[in-house]
Amino acid sequence: MPRRSEPELIHARICTLLQRGVQGVARRQGALVIGTLRLHPQERSVTWRGSAVELPTTEMRVLEVLMRFAGETLSREELSQRVRGRTLDPDDRSIDVAVSKLRSKFFDPAYGAKKIKTVWGKGYTLNPGAWQN
Repeated sequence: MPRRSEPELIHARICTLLQRGVQGVARRQGALVIGTLRLHPQERSVTWRGSAVELPTTEMRVLEVLMRFAGETLSREELSQRVRGRTLDPDDRSIDVAVSKLRSKFFDPAYGAKKIKTVWGKGYTLNPGAWQN
């Protein structure tokens, strides 16, 4: 098999990194990282653009689940099951409230609410491309 030239190797590495970024979350020393958003589950800490962001437990867990499944749509019920370990009561709006608060804390005029999208009739998805700056 012929060896690849240096530009071909660099191109292959860039393609691999871009593919990882689109597919999900990078894991660095136990942290979940998407662009400028970093969550350390064990330390219960979140930084965005290098600044610490204080989150209550429910918001932290919702963000962690959305980051682990970045780019995938998760229903309110699935989020509740993964965050709280129980099914969602039909009148329970806690997941919606947590998502709303996360959107306000991570608001960026360039992206608006596109960082965490509502997929009508399906649920929520975290858009990994919107966290790059």
